[in-house]
Amino acid sequence: MTTSKRTRKPKAAKPSSQVTAAPPSEVDFQDTIRRHAYHLFEQRGCIHGYDFEDWLRAEREILTGVTA
Repeated sequence: MTTSKRTRKPKAAKPSSQVTAAPPSEVDFQDTIRRHAYHLFEQRGCIHGYDFEDWLRAEREILTGVTA
């Protein structure tokens, strides 16, 4: 009498949501930049048209640890 061992197939992972969320640290980082960029906007007197410059400056200042 021969006994054979059956091997189980690993269960397929359940499909996750189609929307992929950013890691919390990335979300927090972007929120910090967003808030600082808005602060720079307010310092300029709420003059529109410098959003990209504000974002880059805020990002640079947050990454280097230098904030105005």
